[in-house]
Amino acid sequence: MPIIVDTSVAVKWLFDEPLSTQALRLRQMFQEGSHYPLAPDLFACGDLGPIDEHLPFWPALLR
Repeated sequence: MPIIVDTSVAVKWLFDEPLSTQALRLRQMFQEGSHYPLAPDLFACGDLGPIDEHLPFWPALLR
């Protein structure tokens, strides 16, 4: 089942914010393969320019 993920969800994987528990559960479902993420092209492609330099670990979070 596809679930749309934007940066507000990914940030919750890194920082303890309201709804972080739910965001981490989504990430677990992606890792288990029961759901798969859909994301805006800019977010999904990993070509974020200067952001990649500051957050080189973010693609690993989707694995």
